Amino acid sequence: MPFDAQRRLDFEQCELLSSCVKPLEDWATDHRRIQGGPMPGPWNFDNAPMALEPMQICSDRNVRVITVWTPAQLLKSEFCINVALWSAYYNRDVLLFEPDQKLGEEFMRERIRPAMMSFGGVQIIDPGKRGPKKVDSVGAIRYPGGGLITALTPGMRTGKSGRAAPVIIHDEIDKMGDPSMSVSAVSRATTFGGDALVVNASTATVDAPGTIVRIWSEGSMGVWHGRCIQCEQLVGVGWDRVFFEKDSAGLWLPETMRMTCENCGHAWSESERQQTVRAGQYIHKRPHIVDKRSFHVPGAAHIFNSIRDIVDEGAGLWRNALEEEDWESYQLFCNERLGIAWDPDIEGLSARKMERSVYSLGSVKRKHHRGMLDPRVVFVTAGADIGSTEMFIEFVAWGIDYRTGDVMCWGLEFVHIGGAQEDSIDDPALWEQFSEVVDNYAWEHPYGGGVMLPAERVVVDCGYRPEVVRAYCKGKYMEQLRQSGERMVAFGGRILPIRSRSREAGEHPVDMSTGIAKCKRSRFEDVPATLLINSNAIKDMYYTSLLRDRRMAEGVEKNNLWPVDGEARGYTAGYFAEMANERRYITRTKTGMIKTHWTVKSGKAKRNDAFDCRVYAMAAALFIVFPHTFQFGILERAVEEWNNTASHLTSDQWDSIVRLANRITDEGWSDSYA
Repeated sequence: MPFDAQRRLDFEQCELLSSCVKPLEDWATDHRRIQGGPMPGPWNFDNAPMALEPMQICSDRNVRVITVWTPAQLLKSEFCINVALWSAYYNRDVLLFEPDQKLGEEFMRERIRPAMMSFGGVQIIDPGKRGPKKVDSVGAIRYPGGGLITALTPGMRTGKSGRAAPVIIHDEIDKMGDPSMSVSAVSRATTFGGDALVVNASTATVDAPGTIVRIWSEGSMGVWHGRCIQCEQLVGVGWDRVFFEKDSAGLWLPETMRMTCENCGHAWSESERQQTVRAGQYIHKRPHIVDKRSFHVPGAAHIFNSIRDIVDEGAGLWRNALEEEDWESYQLFCNERLGIAWDPDIEGLSARKMERSVYSLGSVKRKHHRGMLDPRVVFVTAGADIGSTEMFIEFVAWGIDYRTGDVMCWGLEFVHIGGAQEDSIDDPALWEQFSEVVDNYAWEHPYGGGVMLPAERVVVDCGYRPEVVRAYCKGKYMEQLRQSGERMVAFGGRILPIRSRSREAGEHPVDMSTGIAKCKRSRFEDVPATLLINSNAIKDMYYTSLLRDRRMAEGVEKNNLWPVDGEARGYTAGYFAEMANERRYITRTKTGMIKTHWTVKSGKAKRNDAFDCRVYAMAAALFIVFPHTFQFGILERAVEEWNNTASHLTSDQWDSIVRLANRITDEGWSDSYA
């Protein structure tokens, strides 16, 4: 029988029944037995002190939403089970949402059903059919004559659009991928007046702060505090109270670990930490919010794991993250073991870390002379991002590290044109300003005593208004041909339009063949050709370079640098915020292929123009070294330039270059674009 065909109590019956309901905390003590786990047996609040207050307020008719955010294997699931069984015991229907059908079936079979059978009978109700392959629920069970507990998933027809219920529980809401679930649940549960209750419980997800963090921050924002065994004051017991030393490479030293009281400074032993945590209580940042109560338990307050075990595990995962770039495992550790929201800045795309990687470019001598370049620079490129009323251009220098062979990147200048309400990219005056910048900016390089080095290639994004960008690039190319007398070729222009599209992993990030073929078909009417790039692959390459910088100790020169006088050259705090405003996530296709994707961290309205400009400048550099890999192409170009004008290099630097060239000749050079 479909679950929505079962008998249900109406509003008046629920109101009458609620007046004689035993409070959840008393009911659990009398009836509930834990099946398995670290401490099986009758329910005892000595083993779950963090559950007492959330269970007490379940009987408060003023409370509409309860949110519980905890680390893994602590309180969350047992709390949901208690609420579901207690509600069904007193003849209230429950909708229990799980992230997917398999999890729902396992939770009902292995957790709800044994708990219900331990102190009463159980009636199993199979899912109703909604078609040959669809069901209306995962399944349902009930006490004989009691309320119905129905397991659902967000994707089921009866999920968001199904009937109302007095109690709605979202288990692992962060994994459901639907932020509106909690909103729709509140609106449906309010049908039952003071008897309505919505429970949200989850550990923070892998994909940075998600739904559970947002819902928790909308409530009373309660955080578990311990009562210090030494000073008897309520103090924080979060990860910020755990201290340990690091070695010169930045690796954790677990043997130096200590957890201290923020009030008296006493370093707790493990038994003292356990006593401190068990004697604690929640402190709410916004206690005046009565209808939405939210609770958070830090991972360092775990009562089933020692803090030394947690630090040992974290030390190993931190080492793997730094040495093998396995950041996903460390992110899981932060989410599930420490019970904290993942900070994407720690991965390497950090505005704070980038701002500290500085170098001295030299003073500006005249209007278009922008300063002295590093001797290791090989060439300069520029990337431009075009919007409806404004343009962003970044000039970037590319070179090679003499010792390691790593590609080095120097930010030279970030220029913003337009941006006023009356500006438009259809206005020729805006493009004249653009031409003034890209045609005249040049930097001094110590080749043969000093030469002026402009941007060798300038690529302009044509994702917005492509016809305008292509017309401008074609006009500049025609002007270039008239001055030079060169033969027309597909990619002969110094200023090229660029467009990103998805490409298969393993291919070169720059696609020239498509543009050349299109130019030949049109008899070179569409010149210069549009440069097609795989922006995800280029972002992965740059991201890997930033992670390499992250592993280096403080004070060591990085591979990605910005000028000391960055404010004067457009590198403001807003620029670095935009540079760090994208994050990478990984998906797996139906065929098993792993693909990386990039998205703006804080919503579509947030800016990422600076990061786009850097990616386009890197695409221009890849175009220059095509078809070689990035390191090999830049080094080959460097050896060619330095062979001709090596007066600015010392003998040690030249020896390093020779060794790098021999290394490539003898061993080859591999460079992955996946």
